Amino acid sequence: MPTTLTDQQRADLQGLNRLNSIALERGNLAGPAAGPDNLYVAACWSWALTGAYTSVANQNSANNIYDSVFTWGNNRSNPPTAVNAADGSLLHTLALADPNIPALVDVLNTNLAAASGGNAQAQQLCRIALMKITAIANGFTLVDNTADANTLAVAGNDVADPNLGTYAMHMKSPSWYGWDHWGISVLLPNGTRSYMQKINDEQLSRNCDGLWEANVPQTSIALTALLATQVAVITS
Repeated sequence: MPTTLTDQQRADLQGLNRLNSIALERGNLAGPAAGPDNLYVAACWSWALTGAYTSVANQNSANNIYDSVFTWGNNRSNPPTAVNAADGSLLHTLALADPNIPALVDVLNTNLAAASGGNAQAQQLCRIALMKITAIANGFTLVDNTADANTLAVAGNDVADPNLGTYAMHMKSPSWYGWDHWGISVLLPNGTRSYMQKINDEQLSRNCDGLWEANVPQTSIALTALLATQVAVITS
């Protein structure tokens, strides 16, 4: 369930050291999933998308969504060949569940060919649409549910919603159809942004001054709030 921080809680964050690590108490969050993917249950994407321990086998994991929304050729290091929104597909299921997703699916369909051909604007639109689909699937409410080329803020290789506001989600990736690293951020009363991202399966770093992998393109989307699970950890 989405929730917000009080002004005092945001002020309290402002006083913490830049790399103050928080131990994630397993007793207060969902336990790690059993299975061969235990190395990933508390990865960066799991924190950013759920605030809890989540398996890559989960339908709405970043791994599953980014793999499932496209049709691929023989080598997934190459761009996808089509959008996979056929009846029964994950993307079709997500679109039926949330009225904001079909328009984002249209963005992918409209821009896939140009993005695969190297068009930077089409790639930016796909990056934003993919992140927004993933965030919505995991229970976030977005400030802007569209992906419009005329409203994007582009700086170098980075692309973002024009006004990230108090809460934002961030993703780093060298490609427009994949991801490397995820995090969230909160705008503090002093005007700085506190980035929060996972170190490993035990700790979270907060009050970072940016998302790690500084030289990798970043995609950022505006959120109306964080998840209650995230707020519970941040304020613990």
